[in-house]
Amino acid sequence: AEIVAQNFGSLPRAMLTLLQFMTLDSIAGIYFPLIMAKPVLFFFFAPILWLMGVALMNLVAAIFVENALQLAEEEADLQSNRTKQKAKDALP
Repeated sequence: AEIVAQNFGSLPRAMLTLLQFMTLDSIAGIYFPLIMAKPVLFFFFAPILWLMGVALMNLVAAIFVENALQLAEEEADLQSNRTKQKAKDALP
C-alpha cells in the first residue's frame, strides 16, 4: 500500500516508475515488496520484466546490426569506385 502510493501516487511519479521499469533500473525495490504482499502479482510482473528486457536488448542489437550493414554497404561502394578508377587509370 505504501509502496504503491510512493511510486504510483501521482501521474509524474507513475511516469517515472514506468520509465524505471523500461530501463530495468533498480525495479526490485518496487516489484519485490508488492509480490511479497500479493504473490499473484508475480504473474503480472514476470511477463512485463521479461518482455521489456528482451525488447530493449532487441532494439540495441538492431541498432548495432543496422549500423554494421550500412558501413559494409558504404565500404562496398567505396571499393567498387576504387576498382573502377584503377580500371580507368590502366587504360591508355
